[in-house]
Amino acid sequence: MAHAHLFNAMALGNLAIAFEQANLETSRTDRVTFNSRAEVLAAAIAHLNEGIALIEATPISQEFTTQVTGPAFNLRNTLYAYNARYNLYAGNYEAAISNADKVDLTVRSEFVYSTLSPNPIYNTVFVLAYFRPRDQFGLPDALFEEGDDRYPFYMTEPGADVLGDRVMTLAGFFNTQTSSIPVYLPDEMKLIKAEALLRNNGSLDEALALINQVRTQTSGDPFNVHAGLPAYSGPVTREALLLEVYKQRSAELYLSGQKWEDSRRFDRPGPPDNLAERNRNFYPYPDQERRNNPNTPNDPAI
Repeated sequence: MAHAHLFNAMALGNLAIAFEQANLETSRTDRVTFNSRAEVLAAAIAHLNEGIALIEATPISQEFTTQVTGPAFNLRNTLYAYNARYNLYAGNYEAAISNADKVDLTVRSEFVYSTLSPNPIYNTVFVLAYFRPRDQFGLPDALFEEGDDRYPFYMTEPGADVLGDRVMTLAGFFNTQTSSIPVYLPDEMKLIKAEALLRNNGSLDEALALINQVRTQTSGDPFNVHAGLPAYSGPVTREALLLEVYKQRSAELYLSGQKWEDSRRFDRPGPPDNLAERNRNFYPYPDQERRNNPNTPNDPAI
């Protein structure tokens, strides 16, 4: 049941990232109503809290790990990590910090792929060729930091130019059909805590220390994602440190599915005035949904 609550929460969280409103339930007989993003995130958090309560009351058995999740997927840590993530999105900063503190940062949790069930990002980029990665983690020149070791970790050397743009090829967790993808990265918890402290009028020094743990790391990460940068040397103000958190999240958590949410939350330039960092604020609702449910809201302007 805890495993089911987790994946229900993940589904709701993805809907909250993509749409201004979303369904919380389905029905064979009624036309379901739509709920606000705040309500959808609250429902996701409720599922995670219920899942956590279940595993704390009844510890996960080795039989369950062997037969259901497999040894690469850590259910307990993942529940706490996603609870930290979604509480941050929802503005519940103390809960975000509390959950992040309960994640064992030495433990890996992975989605495992095979030739029968291939890595979906590899399949999309290398096989179907629907997309190609944006250079510099999609950051503008002013925010991209030269010498970041995560850049060659996630991307290969640039190849030919296409219409003046450098063509990048993915590396890291995405360059083979059978590469595993982290369910979350341990350093996300440090950046969650730093952001939550900054947004909740917490200690600037404590937030800076967490940022520097991510910036200066050269070894010890379970997934070998290391920035290898010098310590932060900019202004120690809430606004400047929040921008630094955004920069670090963009590099550390590349292709983890969070950049869109981050772009809005950090009030980065967006449409209709600026398309450089994102070209939509939210997705329009699927035509199939609108044809079958008159409760479907109007599409966002962009």
